[in-house]
Amino acid sequence: YVLAVYSCKKVSNSNPTDDGKYLGDTTIVYNTGLIPLTISELLSIPVVDTSTLPVFGKISQLTLLSSYDLNNTQPGLPPPQKQKYNDCAAWSVVYGMLGYLYGVLGGYLNYNDLLGNLSRDKIFSPAFVYNQNNRDVDSGISFLTAFDFIKHNGCCKLTDMEMFTATPFVQPSSTAVTNATFNKISDFFRLQTVDLTIMKSLLSIRKIPIVFSCEVDNNFRY
Repeated sequence: YVLAVYSCKKVSNSNPTDDGKYLGDTTIVYNTGLIPLTISELLSIPVVDTSTLPVFGKISQLTLLSSYDLNNTQPGLPPPQKQKYNDCAAWSVVYGMLGYLYGVLGGYLNYNDLLGNLSRDKIFSPAFVYNQNNRDVDSGISFLTAFDFIKHNGCCKLTDMEMFTATPFVQPSSTAVTNATFNKISDFFRLQTVDLTIMKSLLSIRKIPIVFSCEVDNNFRY
């Protein structure tokens, strides 16, 4: 299971930043490689029923814990490499969400091998999803595209396809396509409302990743 919070944004402007630009200034654009969903696409994602979600790991409580340290109890992915293309949506869903989910299911807290080096068979390739869905234009993809693709096709590890390819249009090998089918998600949902209690419970108790996007203004740089 994967949950998607489509987007969030500030509800009002505040004081100008140091360079005189106000929050929400539409003249400042931050390209993220994420193609926004249309309303119909967003509504096509089913709303999650939190009562039916599984509980991963060894924690059995169904109520929110008084405190929880994500650093020591959940798998920590290595910092992502600097992206070369407009593929950050694929990095969020593939490298971040899928890598985290399989770390939880696999029961490991890091992504290293026995020698302490990055284990390439534990990390998923953002290029596998992005290169097959960008329609030969390096302009990003949507979360829905990434989720739906992984649900039906899965995703391969770095052992089968590098995280960076010569161009964002290089296609995976037949081996990568075959091995990807072993790494699918069963389904994905959206939260009807942003409920912090539910979100904290999902992350800490049920260990279910939440993917979201947000609009950023000029203060994002500070």
